[in-house]
Amino acid sequence: MQVRRPLRLVAVAVLAVLALSAAAGCQNRFGAAAFVGDDRFAAHDVDAMVSQVLNDPIYHGQLEGHKDIVQAQLMTALIQTDLFEKLAAQLHTGVGDKDLAAARTQPENVGQAQQYDLPLDVFVRYTLLYDAIGRKIDPQLYRDGVALQDTQSLQTLHQDLATRMASVLRANEVVVNPAYGAFDGVHLVVQAPDDAVPTMEPWIHPLTNLPSSQNR
Repeated sequence: MQVRRPLRLVAVAVLAVLALSAAAGCQNRFGAAAFVGDDRFAAHDVDAMVSQVLNDPIYHGQLEGHKDIVQAQLMTALIQTDLFEKLAAQLHTGVGDKDLAAARTQPENVGQAQQYDLPLDVFVRYTLLYDAIGRKIDPQLYRDGVALQDTQSLQTLHQDLATRMASVLRANEVVVNPAYGAFDGVHLVVQAPDDAVPTMEPWIHPLTNLPSSQNR
C-alpha cells in the first residue's frame, strides 16, 4: 500500500470556534454523501470514484481492505475543492477548462494523483485552484509561473488562507453522511468512519437505493 501524504490544506488549522453543527436545515439528504452549503455530493458519484481508484490496475490490489481510507481522502479532496471554488469566486479567480485539460496530460499530475489515491480529475482541479488562490493572495510566491516552496512564505500563505477559509466556512456549512466519514472543521479533513458508525435517517446507506432503516 502506498504511503499517503496529506493534502496540502490539511496543515491549515481553522479556528475551533468554527465547529460545525450536525444538522443542515432543509437539505434533501436522501442519496447524499455530503453537502457544502447548497452544493450536494451524490452518494452514487462518490461510490463510483472510490471504485475507480480501488480498481485501478496501477495499485495491483494493494488498496484492498482500505476502502474507508480511500473514501475519506476523496471526501476531503471534494470538500476542500468545493470550498476553494467558493473562495476563488470571492477573489475573482478560478480555473479554466483549457487549464484543466492540459493538467490532465502532465505525467507529474498523473503520478501525484496516484500517490494521493485520487481520481486524476479531482486532483488536478484541487491543485490548480490552490495555485490560483495562492497567486491572488500573494503573487510574490510565484516567479515565472513556478511556486516558491520556502517554509516561511508557505506558512504566511497558509495563515492568510486559513483566515479566508474561516469566512467561507461560516457561510457554507459542511455536513457529511456518517457512512462516509466525519468532517473535522478545524483541519478541513474527513476522518474515515468507524465500523460502528450508525447510518441514520434520512441519509442513504452506501451502495444501496434504500434509506438505512430499510437496509438491515
